[in-house]
Formats: sequence, structure tokens, C-alpha cells
Amino acid sequence: MADYKHIFRTVMKETFANISSFGSMIFVYCLALAFLFVDLNFGVIMLIGLVSLDIAGNLIKLILPKKRPDNEPYSNMIEKLHAGSFPSIHAARAAFLALLLNLYFKGIWFGVFIFIIALLVGASRKILDRHYFIDIFAGYVLGILVFLSIQASML
Repeated sequence: MADYKHIFRTVMKETFANISSFGSMIFVYCLALAFLFVDLNFGVIMLIGLVSLDIAGNLIKLILPKKRPDNEPYSNMIEKLHAGSFPSIHAARAAFLALLLNLYFKGIWFGVFIFIIALLVGASRKILDRHYFIDIFAGYVLGILVFLSIQASML
């Protein structure tokens, strides 16, 4: 029976790691670059928002350093930023993109789907022991604030 529990835990961990990648830097910037070929203006707005969000999130991590639940070790400033827990930049990117893409595609079912994905990204960060709840909440707030500032100034 223990083998099944181990297999189940492994599958769940891999599943949530994959869900978490929807908030990863590689995924979101590739998505923004792809949008440059589909709708140049929207792609530029997405890139500006993502860069703004990453700069703001990392500045907060520098000003308010907080270790991750798993106590990720670090030996230099870049690793220290990566090892910082507050705010969750994955959650911030997921919230920002959910709002922005919902504005672009304007479908109720797409909106429901993309917001569920954003919530799952946040849940995955907690389940994978990468963030505390407050980090994820702060990430969502940061993503919403960046979206609102982009919406007010560019859309």
C-alpha cells in the first residue's frame, strides 16, 4: 500500500509543478512574445506589464526579505532574490495575465477557465511548499495592481 501512496504523491507533485509553470517567467514571456506576432499592441502592453510586475516584485523581495517555507539556501544576491518568498511572483503573473487575457478574449467561459488556472497556480505554490498563503495573496494583489495601472494608462 505504501508504494501506491508514494506514486500518488509523486504524480500530484509533478502535476502541481506543471500547473505552477503557468506563472513561470519562461511561459509568460514566451506567451507575450507570441502575442507580438498576433497583435503587436497587445503584445507590447503584455510585455510592459510583465516587466513592470517582475521589477516591482523583485524590489519588494529586496526590501522585505522573507525565506521560503522550504528554506531554500542561497549564496549570492541573485539566489537570494530567487529564494525570497514574499510576494509570489508566479501568483502575480497569473493574476495579471488572467485579467489581461480576459479583457482581450472577452468570453465568459474563457474568463472562468483562466481565473481557475490563476487560482491553481497560487494553490500549486502552496502545495509545493514554495510560499506561505500571505505571499500568494500579496502576489495576486500585485498582479491586480499592475493590471489596473496598465489598464488606466494604456488600454
